[in-house]
Amino acid sequence: SLGGLNPVTQISGAKQRLMNLGFECGELNDDETGEFSAAVQEFQQKHNLNVSGRLDQATKDALLDQHGS
Repeated sequence: SLGGLNPVTQISGAKQRLMNLGFECGELNDDETGEFSAAVQEFQQKHNLNVSGRLDQATKDALLDQHGS
């Protein structure tokens, strides 16, 4: 659907939110690439989270909070 987002539990959903928040993470698919990991690390660092580059629960929660959905 137009303007719809995939769930944040999917890599593509996390990528959509990261892109909307200004974090470049490559193609909007479910591939865990180096670009995606770097974007997650940058997001984690900016929001005082454990910097792992992985989409852990704290990162998912912060993405939802910062994105608003």
